[in-house]
Amino acid sequence: MPLFVFTGDAGFNEKMQFAVREGHDHATHSEIFPTLLLAMGFDHDWIRRNNGDTLLEVEKDRRRFLAGNLFSGTKSKLVDAE
Repeated sequence: MPLFVFTGDAGFNEKMQFAVREGHDHATHSEIFPTLLLAMGFDHDWIRRNNGDTLLEVEKDRRRFLAGNLFSGTKSKLVDAE
């Protein structure tokens, strides 16, 4: 499913275009929420510590999945599938 990004910030636009070229078919839904936080101006380091990678950091050779119970009060986490 396509993801459309509209921004008036030329720097963020350039970063997203690079991410599209480099991360095509390697991103998951898990990177969308942190990317939205980044677009809203939250601190990048805080986002990575608390929410994981954004679409700007998708690694081609890295596969991950979400583990945990979203409804039990325990924190879910992304786990590398290596």
